[in-house]
Formats: sequence, C-alpha cells, structure tokens
Amino acid sequence: MATALYSFRKQSNGRIMFHGFLAGNADQATKDMEAHANACPQFGPALKAGSTLEIEVEVDELPEFEEESLEEFLELDSDDDDDDEPEEDEDEEPEEEGDEDEQG
Repeated sequence: MATALYSFRKQSNGRIMFHGFLAGNADQATKDMEAHANACPQFGPALKAGSTLEIEVEVDELPEFEEESLEEFLELDSDDDDDDEPEEDEDEEPEEEGDEDEQG
C-alpha cells in the first residue's frame, strides 16, 4: 500500500526538522529515506546514530506533484475555502467604535 514515511530529528537549537518520503510501498519509502541519508550531511548521521523518530503512515493514494494536490494530501486549508466562513448578518448594523468615548 502507498506509504508516507516521516522522519523527525531534533536539532541542536531545540527545533524539530523532518523529512518526508512518499512512495508506492513501505519498502520503497525506506529505500528513498536511506538514499537521502547517504547524501544529506545532517540527516544521514542522525539516522545512522538512531537519533531520529520515524512514523510510517499507510495512505490510500499518493498526491500529484502540484500544490493543490499536496495541500489536499496534507489536509491544509486553501485560500479557496473562504466559503466556509459565516457571513455577517446584513440586518445587523455594525458597531461603531468610539461610542463609549462620546459622553457629553
């Protein structure tokens, strides 16, 4: 099954960095992670030292390499989702700022 493999590493400054690998199956995701570790001077030693945490997630399908597909995969709200916000009631008059200050 398609797999998302996330590998997390705590940096010396306390922040967390992660690498993600999307592949058709878990074995391929692991191979991709190991290949990246061989080329990445910070991630590679951390992975080899066992100072990373990996989380493997089975996914129904992999996203396309386009922003909208990746945002959907990551379950991010896009700017097009403004329709979900409640609209102001047209019958209500907006509150005016400064009414409190105008005491004769």
